[in-house]
Amino acid sequence: MAHIHGPMTAAQLEMFLARAKMDSSRRDWTLLLTLADAGLRPGEALALRWEDFDEAGRSLNVERAVSDGEVKSTKSEARRSVDVTPRLTEALAQWQSAGELCALTADTEPSPSMFPTSTGTLIEVVAIGKRFRLTLRKAGLPAFRLYDLRHTYASHLLAEGAPITYVAAQLGHARPTTTLAHYAHWIPRGDKGWVDKLAARRAAESEKFGTKSWHQTGSASEGVSELSDLAGAGGGS
Repeated sequence: MAHIHGPMTAAQLEMFLARAKMDSSRRDWTLLLTLADAGLRPGEALALRWEDFDEAGRSLNVERAVSDGEVKSTKSEARRSVDVTPRLTEALAQWQSAGELCALTADTEPSPSMFPTSTGTLIEVVAIGKRFRLTLRKAGLPAFRLYDLRHTYASHLLAEGAPITYVAAQLGHARPTTTLAHYAHWIPRGDKGWVDKLAARRAAESEKFGTKSWHQTGSASEGVSELSDLAGAGGGS
């Protein structure tokens, strides 16, 4: 089956996450939710450490990524703070508590890594990619790519009216123009609600300063007279 290149709909994403929660381990489900609700690159999510999680501030510190089994800097080689959704915050807090309880039971130290393997090593992107594709098939969804969770995150934010600068910062793009080049077609267009809001605000101010339109303040005869004067003076063009 050919891969779909693009974002999931909101319904497809929730179908995917519901199936993942049903079939995956708690670790894998939380990892997939992190990709979906924080828009991280897969390698960035796999390199997260618990010190990067701020539960109270609902944020993740992203400054490294897993590549070819090694932890390296992010693609942009810059640190960023990513806002996370309430449900991801809750899921990460619960996953952290579960890990601490497991370590306490086994009389060991909790892993500093957020998503370690059972032996404490790093998960490879290819491994979570297999889990992603298996979940898609079981959910009866098209053959999206793992990276499409990031595309889905960005496109859904833009569809909600998030500023391009905010989305760029969340994704870790050095320039908003990079985000715009990839996601411009997901920015809502043709919505007269924006100019209607502008008009409403200006109308409210016009009440204070009397800057109403001519048909509200002047008579029709005055308007006709002024047009005649302009025509006689050669006004136009």
